[in-house]
Amino acid sequence: MQPQDYAGRIPRDSFIISISVLLAPAVLGVLMRLFIRFRVQRQRLSVDDWLLVLALCFLLASIVIMYRKVIDPMYLLVAMELGIKDVAVPADIIEVGYVYHEWSAICLTVSWCAFGAVKLSFLFFFKKLIDRIKPWQIYWWAITVYTAAVLIYGSLIFFLSCPYYYDMRQFTCSVGSKKGKVVAESIILMVLDTLGDFLILAIPVNIIWKIRVRWTQRIILTLSLCLTVVMIILSIVRVSGLVYRDIVDTVWETYWQFLSAEVGVFLAAAVSFRSFFVAQNRTLSPPPFSVKRFLQESFSSPKRRHPDNMSSTWIYGNGSEMEVLASRSTTREFDVYGTQRHVDVEARSAC
Repeated sequence: MQPQDYAGRIPRDSFIISISVLLAPAVLGVLMRLFIRFRVQRQRLSVDDWLLVLALCFLLASIVIMYRKVIDPMYLLVAMELGIKDVAVPADIIEVGYVYHEWSAICLTVSWCAFGAVKLSFLFFFKKLIDRIKPWQIYWWAITVYTAAVLIYGSLIFFLSCPYYYDMRQFTCSVGSKKGKVVAESIILMVLDTLGDFLILAIPVNIIWKIRVRWTQRIILTLSLCLTVVMIILSIVRVSGLVYRDIVDTVWETYWQFLSAEVGVFLAAAVSFRSFFVAQNRTLSPPPFSVKRFLQESFSSPKRRHPDNMSSTWIYGNGSEMEVLASRSTTREFDVYGTQRHVDVEARSAC
């Protein structure tokens, strides 16, 4: 290994190995989710599935860019900023810095898009759980707009925090007094992103603690959301260690950015694993694909189901895993004539 490969707090080999190892469960998780969707549930892909596939594509594209265009000049330039000895400086170091600055912004932006696609995938998955609750529908739209705004802001910040391209001033952005702008904008993005995570988490937490299921299932479902908390922690770690020896440690920033994206893709894919708690669906052949029906099912609120046929519709229909759990929370009551009737828990709680 060359001297610059040890620049910063994350050696080059550790960077490559850990990112490559964590990529495997992310890819396998997406493939497993698609397998469950097609072969087990016999359903068409919905908006949240397509967003997850898009997130994986963004992640793979950013990793390819990072390996081909970013990682070598990144370690070289950080080593020079830290004053590491015996570093072989190429004659065209200025041109190397120019090209690296451009591709680094592109790489971080693409990985951030993967992160944003994961959040939107979660939102569209949770939309299925609140399709009959008007206040939560309004809340969902507000959070979706907020998440999209943060996604746009995060995509721009990697270009605007140091807006000097093929300009010598770009080398001053990560040192001295100018690094404060980079750090401040990163902190703002982290705060907005963390707030969005908590706002998204409010939807499943509210549902889990209101449906009537066994307490063991409730605990396991709650623990399955803890990976979202891990994503929040990773985001905080990325920003808290951004400054190292009075420079902006781009190695640290890039590493934790990719780590967060990989964990996010795996987390979104793991949603389908909750089918462990669901009765197995009947084998049904999906109807022919229709773009109009696909958009209607994804964005419009379905018609209210009659309580008498809600259970069978939710268990064997195209509902999500947690919808089935909600259907299991339906209680049976007997009227004075001994006639059995079903009362939906959500309907009772709304009264």
